[in-house]
Amino acid sequence: MAAACLSEDCWTAHRLSADLPAEDVARFAAEAGAALVVLSTATPQASICAGRAAGLVTTAYATVTVLVGHPGDRLRDLQDRARKAVAAGRGA
Repeated sequence: MAAACLSEDCWTAHRLSADLPAEDVARFAAEAGAALVVLSTATPQASICAGRAAGLVTTAYATVTVLVGHPGDRLRDLQDRARKAVAAGRGA
């Protein structure tokens, strides 16, 4: 849903496997020249894992902004967070 939501907001979205290692996400982000990586979760435990993965991605590819979507987050809020992150110069 996050990828579809961001695509609707004119972002180029790539849907990656749910269990793709963080190192592979970072490598893909670097190769794609990504400004933003969104890790979407459906459970509280997955949110914890995504938080750790976000740290690894940011460490490996410092110019990207990583947002983590948590269970119950509104997709509209994700769009707003993505716009604000790039407007602030993080990941731009």
